[in-house]
Amino acid sequence: MTPAEVPIYTPNPATRWNGAELILVEKGDDFDPAQGWVYTAEYAGTSAKVAEFLLLVNPYRVRVTKRIVDDRTHVRLVSPDPTFGISGIPGATPELPVDTFEFSTEYAMLEIWQNPQIISLTFTGHLPVGWNKTYEQTRILTRYKHFVTTRLKSLYKGYVDLDTELAGNIPSQKGEGPTPMDKLGLLNVDGTATTAAKNDFALSTLTGATDNNAEVRVKALSDIYWTHILGGGVDLNYAYRMVVLSRRRSVSAVYSKQIVVGGVETVYSTAALKKKYGIPQDVYDRLPGDPANFPESTKWGWRERRQDSTQVSRSGKVEETIDWQFAAWSILLYSFKEEADVTPDPI
Repeated sequence: MTPAEVPIYTPNPATRWNGAELILVEKGDDFDPAQGWVYTAEYAGTSAKVAEFLLLVNPYRVRVTKRIVDDRTHVRLVSPDPTFGISGIPGATPELPVDTFEFSTEYAMLEIWQNPQIISLTFTGHLPVGWNKTYEQTRILTRYKHFVTTRLKSLYKGYVDLDTELAGNIPSQKGEGPTPMDKLGLLNVDGTATTAAKNDFALSTLTGATDNNAEVRVKALSDIYWTHILGGGVDLNYAYRMVVLSRRRSVSAVYSKQIVVGGVETVYSTAALKKKYGIPQDVYDRLPGDPANFPESTKWGWRERRQDSTQVSRSGKVEETIDWQFAAWSILLYSFKEEADVTPDPI
């Protein structure tokens, strides 16, 4: 078969570059486990046109091979960049990034007052009509924390009214050690809550209703104080488990993403994360669902924790890593995005 009969030499304006002198002969791509996708393209034309073409090629990103076939100059390009760094190159194929996903678990030590179980425990049972949930949760938990702190520093001989103490009418007894459980004044001998303690931890925003949860709150506080004593009086913390999703992407430098820092960080719902970042379905199916319990003024979602980029100039490759942490994030501190609020990122 003569060169004129070979189909790849058929003049086709769609395969020509900058006129008619350079024609795409063939193209392809191969997957290299070490580099990801590697793209190849071979062009044929006049020696002058090939020389002009090669001035546009970055030798540190593209491997170039030249040869003469039937009086035509052929140039073969091999690169991790499908466009070989040249705008408007014929036959260019959109790059297919190589993504690796990893699940990991991390633990953070948070104060016990942030524990959803403690928050919900203080309001277990009948919730009366007319109470302000946000105000009362903040008020009760603040009083919890103050009570435990002061009783660990002051050796009181019996129950001290919290409002009286907050008003500064109790003589300072700091440095004498923690108040013993039998002098704490939270519980009667039969295990029921004392009237004085129930008055201190009753709801304050009721409108003509009865608070039936004061007994539960006082008993919960007694358990918290007992736990604190057993722990040696150190800060009351608990281990909070967080799921972290990591994506490592291998892509040529020309397609790498700019690192963007926003004034307000964004938290994505699981569906929004999938849509925006193109999370594959098999990875999405393994993501955790939203737990039923969460602190007031928070929502479950994914917050970007890390965005790293490692570039090897000689190979033209960039390794990008993004981490997302799944937790109950404050709606006051972060901007939340649902699926309808986001558009997919270009790959």
